[in-house]
Amino acid sequence: MAYRKIIRLDPNTIKRIAAGEVVTRPANVVKELVENSLDAEATKVSISIKNGGKTLIEVVDNGTGIPPEEVELAFELHTTSKVYSPDDLNHLITYGFRGEALASIAAVSIVEIWTTYKDNNTGVYLLLEGGTIKEKKEIHRKRGTTIRVRDLFFNTPARRKFMKTDTTERSHIVNVVTSIALARPEIQITLTEGTRNIINAPPRKTLHQRLYDIFGPNVATHFIELNPSPIFKGYITDPEFKAKDKSMQYFMVNKRPITSLLLSNALKTGYGTFLMTRQYPGGVIHVELPPEEIDVNIHPAKLEVRFKNEEKVFEELKQIVWETLKEKTGARIIPEAINETNRVIKKQSSSSIFATKSRISSRSSFPAEEKITFNKKYSPQQPTSERKKQHLKLDFQSTLSETQTVTTKPIHHSLPGNIRLLAQIFKKYFIAETEGEMILIDMHAAHERLNYEKNLKILNQKATIQKLLQPIVLDLPPTHLAEIENKKIELQTIGFEFYVENNKVHITGLPGIFPAKIGPDEILEILLEVLSNSLEKTEDREHFQTTEEYLKHLIAAKTACFYSLRAGDQPTLQQFARILAELRTCEKPLICAHGRPVIIRFPETWLDRKFHRIT
Repeated sequence: MAYRKIIRLDPNTIKRIAAGEVVTRPANVVKELVENSLDAEATKVSISIKNGGKTLIEVVDNGTGIPPEEVELAFELHTTSKVYSPDDLNHLITYGFRGEALASIAAVSIVEIWTTYKDNNTGVYLLLEGGTIKEKKEIHRKRGTTIRVRDLFFNTPARRKFMKTDTTERSHIVNVVTSIALARPEIQITLTEGTRNIINAPPRKTLHQRLYDIFGPNVATHFIELNPSPIFKGYITDPEFKAKDKSMQYFMVNKRPITSLLLSNALKTGYGTFLMTRQYPGGVIHVELPPEEIDVNIHPAKLEVRFKNEEKVFEELKQIVWETLKEKTGARIIPEAINETNRVIKKQSSSSIFATKSRISSRSSFPAEEKITFNKKYSPQQPTSERKKQHLKLDFQSTLSETQTVTTKPIHHSLPGNIRLLAQIFKKYFIAETEGEMILIDMHAAHERLNYEKNLKILNQKATIQKLLQPIVLDLPPTHLAEIENKKIELQTIGFEFYVENNKVHITGLPGIFPAKIGPDEILEILLEVLSNSLEKTEDREHFQTTEEYLKHLIAAKTACFYSLRAGDQPTLQQFARILAELRTCEKPLICAHGRPVIIRFPETWLDRKFHRIT
């Protein structure tokens, strides 16, 4: 884009622009400054921060710079080089256009700018404090611009106190830079804090290469390229990648990073029955549409867009995701299931991070102490049939209240008495009977509840740490790397020992609830799901008073899920009877760690009515 002179917007155009506050935290400053660099045709952008951006934000680029006579004008409200008339709002191809970013930033901070226009020999230095120019002078520097923002909100203490911790503000900046790096893989973008290099994304020819820069090989290998489409390009995660939130979803419209519930729902719908209700796919999806078919002027920070034909966009993305998965994963997706998911999402219009083969092969079907026979408890002289009955009969004294089904709310009940196991069905459930009732038991849910309470008991005691002979090195996406540093004290209290070096997590100790031979893939999956959930604000979190308690719950629940019986496992009746016997001692034996029911009870009278034995 050729350089265009900076002008003052006319009042009519100003009225057409949805004005709003663009600076609420350091990440907003980073976003606006980097977007200005990209609009100035920069091919290299370097961002430096201090104290999560609260003390210092510096953005250096090699773009076209600003002509000397326009530098002061650039810091006035509603001055821009990107919109000349109201009609231009319908054909925007730039990032910025409101003409308020630099003025808003300068009003609440101390700003220094060094800028040289194109190949001029001289440039301009400007110093502003609270929006007032304090110094201006001629300088010599190469083409491009350096902007340094210091002491954000120094003159508005009420707003300054609402900023979060350094680690939290840093994580927001990391997310912004990550989104821009994925939107523009051809641009070199770096983010540093002190001597630490947080993001180092060299110029790349393809988005696929950029995925490895940002997410590392462990995550990037789970991305598959979307099938060819007129408007959609990018990558989605394979069905083995299952996140608990949308933090791994990135959408760009004409290279502009945005948030979009419409696109997120279309992506999820395309997966059909691959994912459960609270599981989300990852994706880096670029949408390319003529500027006149989108409206980017509906959000003060330009984070959202409106599509001219939203239904068409939704259906096309859903379809291309479905076709990609069907073709490139060899999996069978049922169209009827996709339509049903679509219906539910439209009606509502609201990790395992990996499911690795190593996890499945490394876990045992049941704990070692359950691999026993029960012969010692019974006399060999007893008839085989009589011994078998006693093997499987568990004498539970207390009974559940008179209900036909178990709710999923975490309410304390007891198991029914005198359960007699009969058989496993569908390799997932056990059928049993007690006096006057037929009972179905979810094998995984029962085992998970037992293991969850065992894990939680260990974690609530003094942290037991398993020291590792050699550190386990993990690659984490930048957003999760920032979060693990944010939760460092709580994770250490639980039993993790680690340090961060060269954007990698080096784990030197693990909580005592982890199996001794747990591998890097399993640790990564457990840790990433815990971090993903800790980023998400859920009703479940409200039940915990501290972050440490919530993290203990997440670690205990995920580890229990990881190493409990799964669909397809086939324990004997005796082995599962032992699990049920231990389940009796649990505080909440009728729900799993994630709130699903453990048993469903069918009264004999209910069956009699179904078979018309009684009316």
